[in-house]
Amino acid sequence: MSEESKKLKTLATNLSLRNRGKHTFLRKLIVDGFFDTPKTTGEIITEVRQTVGTHLKSNVIQTYMRKFMEQGIVRSLRDKHHHGIFWILASEDAVSAAQQFLQSKNRKHGSASSSSSKDTSMESFALPAHPLLQTPKSKILFLAANPTGTNHLALDKECREIEQKIRASDNRDGFEFHTKWAVRTGDLLQYLNQHRAHVIHFSGHGSLTEELILLDANDQAKPVSKAALKQLFTTLKDNIRVVVLNACFSRPQAEAITEVIDCAIGMNRAIGDEAAIVFAAAFYQAIGFGRSVKEAFESGKVALMLEGIPEVTTPELLVRKGVDPRTIFLIEPTTH
Repeated sequence: MSEESKKLKTLATNLSLRNRGKHTFLRKLIVDGFFDTPKTTGEIITEVRQTVGTHLKSNVIQTYMRKFMEQGIVRSLRDKHHHGIFWILASEDAVSAAQQFLQSKNRKHGSASSSSSKDTSMESFALPAHPLLQTPKSKILFLAANPTGTNHLALDKECREIEQKIRASDNRDGFEFHTKWAVRTGDLLQYLNQHRAHVIHFSGHGSLTEELILLDANDQAKPVSKAALKQLFTTLKDNIRVVVLNACFSRPQAEAITEVIDCAIGMNRAIGDEAAIVFAAAFYQAIGFGRSVKEAFESGKVALMLEGIPEVTTPELLVRKGVDPRTIFLIEPTTH
């Protein structure tokens, strides 16, 4: 299996699906290699019926396959000498092999009579590739809030350390780093809609009552409940793969968020400024060097140990059911 095929199957594995029935089964077929060779819509229908006992119509198959086409995971091929569509994994090697197979099949049946058939008998249909495969860009949205009347936090230092680590990494040109300060509750919808980031990083205060503390219209503290945060990310999850809540007592909120987002990091107790900064800087440094979310999280903990900061067990990595953080990368590593 080529590296491109592996990456496409990993993308399929980590893809957030709304219809977990039909979409999930089609994803399993992709990951298990069913589409490594060209399959007709009829063959998919037969496989579904034999495996799960469900009968699907051809137009339904095309509707659900479109989800994977939109992400650049599968491609459809139409042979002019064959009625219907062939479906194939969208890697170059799989598509090329499929085209050769179908051309050979045509020649055996007398459908192609000249060497020019390669250019005239086959049409390939593909929607644009998934952005993470098409261009190695990953957006990080840094949200900061330190309301009037709350303890002062070194949020500017944390932001600077994160940005410097990213700029010093191999993949610095593959990141967009956006910062928003004095974030009010009403800003959340605006910023998530505006940036559609892959990583949402919140730096500020949390509470023992499972809330994050933002600002109100008068710059005073405004608590945001765990339920409100979960609904926010349910509604506007878009490209989000990771949410980092670098705030005290934020573990419950992170756990709730992972019901809809693949990964979230929260703090199981109060965390000091130094620990929060060191952990975050090391986490994004590892991400910038092409490490997985799991490796980046562990790097953050190692950084705390190296600095002799006794808060190693404070950050926790939570994941959505069925997600392996070792397979989640925020950027395509640069090859040397």
